[in-house]
Amino acid sequence: MNDKIKYVPILKWKRAEQGALTELTDQVKKSVMPLIEVVLPAPKEMQEIEEYDEYVSRRDTELAETVVATAKQLKDAWGDHPMFVDFSLVYPDSIKVYSVNEIISTANDMNLAIVPVINLSDDDSYLQLISSLQSSFKNGVCIRVTISDVKDKDTVALLDGKIASFVSKYKVDYSVIDLVVDLKETTDTLPYVTYARNAQSLAKLKDFRSFIMASGAFPSDLGKCRTDEENYIERSDWKNWNRLAGLEGIKRIPIYADYTIRHPVYDEAALKHHPTVSLKYTVDLNWYIMKGQKLKNEQYLAHANILKDLKDIYYGEAFSWADAFILERGNYLPEYLKILKETPEKAKGTGNAETWIKVGINHHVSVAVDQLSKRHGEKASL
Repeated sequence: MNDKIKYVPILKWKRAEQGALTELTDQVKKSVMPLIEVVLPAPKEMQEIEEYDEYVSRRDTELAETVVATAKQLKDAWGDHPMFVDFSLVYPDSIKVYSVNEIISTANDMNLAIVPVINLSDDDSYLQLISSLQSSFKNGVCIRVTISDVKDKDTVALLDGKIASFVSKYKVDYSVIDLVVDLKETTDTLPYVTYARNAQSLAKLKDFRSFIMASGAFPSDLGKCRTDEENYIERSDWKNWNRLAGLEGIKRIPIYADYTIRHPVYDEAALKHHPTVSLKYTVDLNWYIMKGQKLKNEQYLAHANILKDLKDIYYGEAFSWADAFILERGNYLPEYLKILKETPEKAKGTGNAETWIKVGINHHVSVAVDQLSKRHGEKASL
């Protein structure tokens, strides 16, 4: 296991996220171990002309193809760098078990280092499968717990017992377990530090292969941001972790994890809405938000054109793939406007929401690694 990991970004396995990881520099990748949440497309509905047996056969074929494609996507984006992969958004359990087995087995054939993620409440058949895969491939297991598991000393004691039972029943040693305490959308400092301190009382805290604290502060929408104005949203997830890491008496400083520029609670329905044309740019303690209007993609170029000249905000083209892209697209704006005026049917190159989410995530991950690398006397590592 890579002992230089500083940061765990939690990402839904969508095309924007795949592209953002792919474009990270090798140096940044060595410091990152993403926690990837697999999201499989819903099967196409049964057609009127289709017999039920034909539908089932087609559905199973589509699922098999999707699973193989997912393994290849993981390889293309992340290569042989280690990654956590979470299947909790895959359902029902029968498809979840099938997907985990096929993806991890296929990934192992590709020499990928996948650590499967479990919840202690998962079905026994799933936990048995994970135990079997760990026995075969030796990549370890990640246990992901929630805010309800660290609310107070009593819930932490219960969590201790649940983990001990898992270790005993499924023959998985603490030394190959990565523990993720995921607080989701906790933004206030006091609750974050309280929950983090509660987690410090875990009996076997020092025995886990790694200990990770995750939370997300990016809002579910940009409704509070003003159009065509500068907006700042506090990165309270980063602020809270920094405060925790600086406290006295911390038995084990957790590795930092966040949800990048995404809201931590997955809402599939919200993805179908047309978003505003907005650029989300991570800076030291905030996200800098340039919010435009809906369905006007040329505003992406206008945002980039403005951002590239903001010396106190823009990181420079050499900082990341995203920053080089911002500069290139910003410089393209005058040419685009000329084409739009003369031959509007040829006016292309603005990118879309997916493109600029990719940009935002790529830049965010690069910033987080840079910040963590600069911390004095860093102790957080895998």
